[in-house]
Amino acid sequence: MILIGTRTKELGRTALPGSCPHCKEDGQLELFILAKYFTLYGAAVFPVEKLGIAGCNACQTTFVKEEMPPQMRTEAGLLMNNYSQPFYSYALGIVVAIIVLASFLMW
Repeated sequence: MILIGTRTKELGRTALPGSCPHCKEDGQLELFILAKYFTLYGAAVFPVEKLGIAGCNACQTTFVKEEMPPQMRTEAGLLMNNYSQPFYSYALGIVVAIIVLASFLMW
């Protein structure tokens, strides 16, 4: 049984301006914005990080942020700022913290 781990969920996707560094096709890039969550018993407790992965629709090549050229990385960073973690993604973490705090205060 897995007690703790991580899980990834898509926050959104948007077109990424520019051409693919691999096949040089223009206007085929798409940016996927993902949230990585810490999980407890398979339930997301709190978000750990936000990821950006660019994909080319023409050649099916994907680029993580570290593999992107500097111009594409800058554009991806600006577009990722438009997406935020939903408030409910912190809900389970807050509930767990309240339960732990209450159990310590009752002793």
